[in-house]
Amino acid sequence: MFMGWTMKILILTISSLFISLNMVVSHNEVQSDPLAEKAEKVLYQVLKTQSEFVKAHAAEYLIWLGKTEEARIIFLEEDKLYHDLPKYRVVVWRVLAQTEKDTEGKKKWTDQIFKAFVDEQGQDRIHAAETLGKLKLSPTIKYADATNKILKTEKENLYVYTLWASSQASKAAYETNKVKFLNLLYTSKIENLRRVSAFVLRREGNLTATEWTTLTETALAETSTSSLKKTLLNTAIATVPVKMDTSLIYVKAKEELLNDFDDMPAGTRIETALVLADHGTLKDLPVLAYFLADRYSAGQFETNSPVVADIRATAAYAILKIKKRINIY
Repeated sequence: MFMGWTMKILILTISSLFISLNMVVSHNEVQSDPLAEKAEKVLYQVLKTQSEFVKAHAAEYLIWLGKTEEARIIFLEEDKLYHDLPKYRVVVWRVLAQTEKDTEGKKKWTDQIFKAFVDEQGQDRIHAAETLGKLKLSPTIKYADATNKILKTEKENLYVYTLWASSQASKAAYETNKVKFLNLLYTSKIENLRRVSAFVLRREGNLTATEWTTLTETALAETSTSSLKKTLLNTAIATVPVKMDTSLIYVKAKEELLNDFDDMPAGTRIETALVLADHGTLKDLPVLAYFLADRYSAGQFETNSPVVADIRATAAYAILKIKKRINIY
């Protein structure tokens, strides 16, 4: 059920006023910003009370905000507890790799990720390939045979994530593979492959003006009932070329993305918050504050569930990232 427009406008107006009042402080008073304080509290709460992947997301958000130490301490313990647990252990190593300050320290964790990637009998391969892509590590030099075998024989998630990881070899490798991701996005009959391709493009960007315009027009042309429409719009917002973020098509894409934000499913809320973290402005804080406040339509999510914690943590990160980007956090 959509909330009534009158109520939605009221919420946004009150939220905007609240945020504006918070900003009327000197630089030295920024730490008393109630929204920032709440967001940081939520991140640490999720880190300490949730488990596995939601816990890992909160840890990464803190690391990306420059708050590494507590995440490191907690995830060193996670490694002791779950070192032999397939799939999740790869994410633990991913978190820990990001806490290391030197190459040798990072190598301790990334070597284990590579090992999981090449283990054909293991249950970790997809997670390992995705993690290599996220950490910008390519397996094509040290594990060329294993990489090429996957790229020649696999067709679904393992293929796409391995293609992403192999794109980290060089700028030229990504430019070549970018065409493949765009082709998957536009032509694949498998919805999840379109979704993953959109995710990879969101993370890597570097679209030409023509590529971006085609992508954005495709997103806008998707029907309102399409489960991929918001995903494509998010990718359009995340990949907008320099100086095109004031174009009419960009403005329309963002407007359609945030339309009916109160009715977004969980995955779209998380996806949108991550995009706004890097590309949002102060005007987007009311939407993120709405996600942070755990508001949703009846029946959408189970109260106090891991997915709600994941939404709140991502919204918290986005709020703090926007504030940090403009030097008010």
